[in-house]
Amino acid sequence: MGETVRRSTSELDALASRFPHRRLTPGGSAANTASLLAAHGRRVGLAGLIADDPAGRLMARAYDAAGIDLLTPPREGAEPTTTALILSTSDGRAATAICVGVTERLTAAHLPDVPPRTRWVFVEGRVLDQVGAGPLTDYIDHARDAGASVAFSLSGRREIRLHRKALRKTVARCGLVLGTEEEFADLADTGPRALLTGLSSEGTIAVMTRGDLGAVVAEDGRLRAYPALAPAAVVDTTGAGDAFAAGFLLSATADGTTDDAMASAACLASHMVGHPGGWACDCPTRSVLPG
Repeated sequence: MGETVRRSTSELDALASRFPHRRLTPGGSAANTASLLAAHGRRVGLAGLIADDPAGRLMARAYDAAGIDLLTPPREGAEPTTTALILSTSDGRAATAICVGVTERLTAAHLPDVPPRTRWVFVEGRVLDQVGAGPLTDYIDHARDAGASVAFSLSGRREIRLHRKALRKTVARCGLVLGTEEEFADLADTGPRALLTGLSSEGTIAVMTRGDLGAVVAEDGRLRAYPALAPAAVVDTTGAGDAFAAGFLLSATADGTTDDAMASAACLASHMVGHPGGWACDCPTRSVLPG
């Protein structure tokens, strides 16, 4: 359990047909984070491709209901909206099969202008496959020049292994980098903690999550450990990292300290694993954050 495998549309449909009680819900890493930010009153725009098909229309309705501005219009064509089949065990672990679909068509041309007064731009690392390291780095520089801070989620060991050299340069240009211990280890030359310290010495806040062991934050060249917040129950770990990112950004956009951001992140992630999926509307969270 825990791995993600890629499948064609027909393969995913055949696999899904074996589970008649499956439930189609909105989701996706950046979309989950966006839904939680919007649920807590932040104005959010999302750039990502969906198709004009049933799954794409479901996503469009979900964005509208959540108050998320979709910055890229649905795409017409043969490729379907990206879909995933997520299988969860009784102890909350999950395995994922995904059909990437129309997301393969994402290019640098789909990256939106940064609106005035934007506080943060959140980049999901998986877009490296489609956009390319050079254009993505240029976009990060553009966002910074527009006055926004940039948060980068490593979001997948496959992408790190494919783009490791370029990714090292890209994340060093960001104000915040989030990833798991395994992801930082894949990115590092001499161990994840040395990488964290190096990034933070250059002005980046690096946050390495460690599951129920908590997280390590590197800031100003120093490392600090933060405990995890034990959930009341573990139903589904899907979206826990997305909720953690949302919690951190909720505090950051309110000018909170790093301690505030980590408390918010741990609280939101802990609450989310007690519910299926990672979409905010399926898991009310407004009453659970500290303060």
